[in-house]
Amino acid sequence: RWTPLLALVNLVSALSAALDHTNWKEKHARIKRVSSGLRRALETHGIDVLARGADASAAVITIRLPQTVDSVKLCQRLQHLGYLLSGESNYLAERNWIQVCLFGEFDANRLNNLPKVISREILHSESQQQ
Repeated sequence: RWTPLLALVNLVSALSAALDHTNWKEKHARIKRVSSGLRRALETHGIDVLARGADASAAVITIRLPQTVDSVKLCQRLQHLGYLLSGESNYLAERNWIQVCLFGEFDANRLNNLPKVISREILHSESQQQ
């Protein structure tokens, strides 16, 4: 018989194991390093990054899209290309923003191509509008 308490104990045990097996200094340093390079590359490709400098979170990069680009559709196209970005929540969709979140596991080498992919998809969306 399943008991809720047993399920909670298992979840807490799993969380504890995950926390114990993560080198948090190394993880935070990697996030900062990858985020910094990704932000520079996005800006180099003419992509509007919302927060900069001390105002920015290293783990979340918010991109403000041109009004000619539908953020939800762009997120769906990017997912089809293998990039899972945030952008389908009401909060982000109303503002036409998308977010790159670096909380979990990610392939830094694959992220190197993301600015080029987003730029290409923005141009594609804009050409469809004409």
